[in-house]
Amino acid sequence: MRRVWYSYWLSVLFNFVTLFGLVFGASSALFVKLVSLPDILNNLLQVQLGAVPTYVWQVFSQAVSQGEFLTLISLGLIVFSLLSFKIYLYIPRREMRFG
Repeated sequence: MRRVWYSYWLSVLFNFVTLFGLVFGASSALFVKLVSLPDILNNLLQVQLGAVPTYVWQVFSQAVSQGEFLTLISLGLIVFSLLSFKIYLYIPRREMRFG
């Protein structure tokens, strides 16, 4: 009976959705730890509406030039896991055929 539980927990742990959930959770926790989200929102609210894309580009370029790669990697993992999870949800399933 122990082998059945081991195989069950391994199948749950290595499930595609579980792995994406773990990657998303870890990267979002790391991102919140590294970046102050209220400060970012406050800064975005102070920028004029037409200048938001250039402001975002300047923030990313300053992050690269100042060596904040861990922050950018965590943000990239969040975006990648969300986009991959969305793609995984829309993959059509095969119908089971009996007989």
